[in-house]
Amino acid sequence: MPTHARYEANKEYYKRKGKERYYILHPNALGSGASKLGALNPNWKGDNIKCMNALHTWIRRHKPKPVFCEECHKNQPYDVANISGQYLRDVNDYRWLCRKCHMLSDGRMNNLKQFQE
Repeated sequence: MPTHARYEANKEYYKRKGKERYYILHPNALGSGASKLGALNPNWKGDNIKCMNALHTWIRRHKPKPVFCEECHKNQPYDVANISGQYLRDVNDYRWLCRKCHMLSDGRMNNLKQFQE
């Protein structure tokens, strides 16, 4: 039964309950964005990604975040770290790390210690 027919059939019920403002949602209104996800989107770049921020955002949306860091298993993870260094659109090539473990794996912690001395 289409939505407008459902409303017409139940119009008296909604007026009796004091719900005179009954909004009808189009059946496709809730899932209209689903038709443009991934490769169906006209702006989809595939694996040809030039912006690392966009790639990390995509990984954050598609890789479930664990409770603890995947390296030390102590702290809460904040960063998505690349494993291979190739920056592909592959969820298995990334891991959730806390800030300390991410800096240690990238070698940035050694650079910070060098400037502190």
